[in-house]
Amino acid sequence: MFNRVKGAFVDTAALLLTRVGTLQNAGWNALSDLGIALLDLDDLERYTLASYGVRSAYTADAAFQEQGLFPWENRLVDEFFPRPPAHILVPACGGGREIVPLLRRGYSVTAFDPVEKFVRVAAERTAGFGDQARVLRLSFDDLLKGPVQPPGGPFDAVLVGWGALAHVLRPQDAQNLLRRLREASSGGPIVVSFFSPNRAAVAAGSRRARFRAVLSRLTGSDFSDPGLSFQPLAGAMRYYDRAQLEMMSRSAGLAVELYEEEGGAVRALLMPA
Repeated sequence: MFNRVKGAFVDTAALLLTRVGTLQNAGWNALSDLGIALLDLDDLERYTLASYGVRSAYTADAAFQEQGLFPWENRLVDEFFPRPPAHILVPACGGGREIVPLLRRGYSVTAFDPVEKFVRVAAERTAGFGDQARVLRLSFDDLLKGPVQPPGGPFDAVLVGWGALAHVLRPQDAQNLLRRLREASSGGPIVVSFFSPNRAAVAAGSRRARFRAVLSRLTGSDFSDPGLSFQPLAGAMRYYDRAQLEMMSRSAGLAVELYEEEGGAVRALLMPA
């Protein structure tokens, strides 16, 4: 009963906070610290899923979806992906931003996302491509339980949705996910993206440091995990640096062939070691 009540609270909080207008930085920082202090990793994952479900950037008519592949995605596909009609896996596909331009190039695409609304939107946007496109409602957890197998054999390449690796909050899960992607990709390239750590420490004696001290006394949270972040509008994220990615990739049988960082956003190309 308690877990159901807590789950309903988390879902409601995601709905309300995602629709809130602007707040001062101090207000967002307080909400971020509250989220980390009060919610465990399972709750943070649930909040993240619920918050994406109410965001408008992933609807069919949103400009975000219509812009297609980012320039760096276009470049990596051109340089490293096999030629069409190769079969591409797109995990965390959202409303289909990456899928449609890949289909237009002649690729076959299997894509999935855990948010029902996104799957419906992506399926509507790709309906005209027939059997060339398949959109499923699946999560990273589903992939961890067993790799998705497309009709006709394994995938030729993997393009993970923008920033999606950051929402894998447990590093061990991220490592296992990379292993599953390697198994599913039949030796092909894997493109992932996430965000690098914010190294700016909370200044001792600052208002935020004092607020955290109060939360620590009340909840027992010590804020000792600098890689974990909670943003009310985007949910929980795990920041990974290059050394962590290389360690996880190596354990998954992969090698980091390309690593680029721009404005705190990271994209990486992984290949079988």
